[in-house]
Amino acid sequence: MITDACKLAWKLVTHRPLTLFFATISIAFAVILVFIQYGFYHAIADSQANIAHYLNADLVAIDINRTTLNKWDEFEPHWLAQMAVVDGVKEVIPLYKGSMQWLNKDTKQTKRIIVLAYQAGSHALRLQPDKNADNLLKTRGNFLFDNKARRIYGKIVEGENYQLDGQYYRLAKKVKIGVNLVNDGLLILSEGDWRSRHSNAKPIMALIRGNHNAMPALKKLTRGYLQIFTPEQLFQREIDYTTQKAPIGLIFGIGMLTCLFIAAMLAYQIIQQEIENNQQAFATLSAMGFGRLMILSSIFFMSLIYIAAGFLLALPLVAVFYQLLAQKTAMIFFLSVQRVGFIALLMFALVFLISWMNRKVV
Repeated sequence: MITDACKLAWKLVTHRPLTLFFATISIAFAVILVFIQYGFYHAIADSQANIAHYLNADLVAIDINRTTLNKWDEFEPHWLAQMAVVDGVKEVIPLYKGSMQWLNKDTKQTKRIIVLAYQAGSHALRLQPDKNADNLLKTRGNFLFDNKARRIYGKIVEGENYQLDGQYYRLAKKVKIGVNLVNDGLLILSEGDWRSRHSNAKPIMALIRGNHNAMPALKKLTRGYLQIFTPEQLFQREIDYTTQKAPIGLIFGIGMLTCLFIAAMLAYQIIQQEIENNQQAFATLSAMGFGRLMILSSIFFMSLIYIAAGFLLALPLVAVFYQLLAQKTAMIFFLSVQRVGFIALLMFALVFLISWMNRKVV
């Protein structure tokens, strides 16, 4: 019976090629809207947590009050020395964070840019494409520039001098890290250059290298003052905060549900119209002895064909839209098997929903 219902659904759907064409485009449009909302939902979260991927450490320590990586809670420097003597800890590298005013050479306007600073040559970050780029920070006045920054800082050329807070620094090399919803760009200075301007600077993060087994002792030592994570835990913590506690996660979550509702209504109207157009065919089938289950099964497969066609048409267009959005926003947009599979599962659930909604039509 399933094979017969599938064949019947295919004949009914392909009997009107023009209807199939426009219906597929309509559903594809709705699927694209779902993917874009879902893409923004993840792009914001991934971009906010992205820096955790670059931390070249086994463990990370941050202030106890720091709930998100975009908060700038600092901690007292004496914790660096205390953590360094814990069994299993080989090295503790302080990471400083602040901002400077970048003078755009082209427009003569100043723009805020985020600054990360750490000991030159310590490889505190897993820089790309050259992991040894921070060796260049050993030369006083050199800095590294995030080539994924938004295009508000003017033309960026390696080897040239740029004015930061009224003082000139030399761009030694471009690296690739990435921005987020809050920060438009990022540069890296040596700890020496940063502290020469901010003598009382306190670290915002400590990168701890050594054995993961040192975590319990570190947590006991710093209880009530610092939080200890692995970089992977820190990444997931940031994702969870952005998607569950920050309003932006709720906004795009609601947006995705709204787009799903639009897709459901479009598909429902299309299938209902198909049922009305094929009432005579269904009546003939009933007269020939085919049961109601056969007809309902064919409606299920009709829904599946329309939604699958719209989904498959939407996928390559979504890939193009994601690439354009990544270029325009400088945030992280990508299609993964898991994310495509999740949307496909939602679309498949719509097939069951639409079939159930039309169960009394025939």
